[in-house]
Amino acid sequence: MKRPSFQFSPSFSSVVLIGTLWALLTVYLALAFGMPLPGDKVPRWYSIVSFILEEGAFLGASLLCLRNWRLPQIISDRNVWLFLGLGTLLYLIASLIFMYWEIGLERSPNVSLADPFYMVSYLLLLWGMFLALKSRGLNLKVWQWVVLAAVAASAIGFGWQIATPYDDDSATLEQIFMASAGKEVPDWVLGIEKTLEPSIVILSWLYIVYDVLLLIMAATLWLNFWGGRFSRTWTLIALAALLLYIADMHFAYVATRTDYETNSIIDTFWTLSAIFFGVGAAWEYEISTRSRRRRS
Repeated sequence: MKRPSFQFSPSFSSVVLIGTLWALLTVYLALAFGMPLPGDKVPRWYSIVSFILEEGAFLGASLLCLRNWRLPQIISDRNVWLFLGLGTLLYLIASLIFMYWEIGLERSPNVSLADPFYMVSYLLLLWGMFLALKSRGLNLKVWQWVVLAAVAASAIGFGWQIATPYDDDSATLEQIFMASAGKEVPDWVLGIEKTLEPSIVILSWLYIVYDVLLLIMAATLWLNFWGGRFSRTWTLIALAALLLYIADMHFAYVATRTDYETNSIIDTFWTLSAIFFGVGAAWEYEISTRSRRRRS
């Protein structure tokens, strides 16, 4: 059998082992250093390490998804993995820019160059999941439609609640995006923020809309592939989308009501989300190559 040209080929068990250790390290560091006592601050070194762990997880997820795209005998539509791979890669790039804004410039990440990359990454992830549903077809039972409707209603209701804080003293999403640490920064940074400033309102709502769609798509994937041959793959991808949704909505909820500080325990869900994307991709690769080996 001809080997695929893409040589990044760790086994499924290796991916699970590395992912588990990566997740345990991420959660341990968050519990030990990401929850300081009142009056204390999160150590700078921990902020850097937590970003590195997140970026490493998204890099691994992107490589594993793109490996599936390059595999001719992959069971699912290859375009599904292309878009998931590009989505996680764009998310990685956005997070690196976000890291530069927060760690390098020591500036509260308001609207920045990271936001356009985040926007595109969500579109790519959503499109990849949509293609997975399209390739299978939407075949839900009555009780599954009821569950999906409940999830959609809850997601829309919670999203609306976050976008409209409950009292006049609460910060709006737009104000959170415009918050600044006040440190002197290069002119090009200020130029980017000034250029993107008119889009703050649109961006704040798009983040909510994308997250709501992410949860609905995750629930649809999970229900649609329920009990089927590929259920494990798409259960893992759905869990990845769910964790991404929880981390995003936690940020939006806390930021509009209190002084938000990154690297809380819930922020580890971004890293865990990437790990589940990677494990889901690795499992799809495993069952695809296993089926081919049995036929050979």
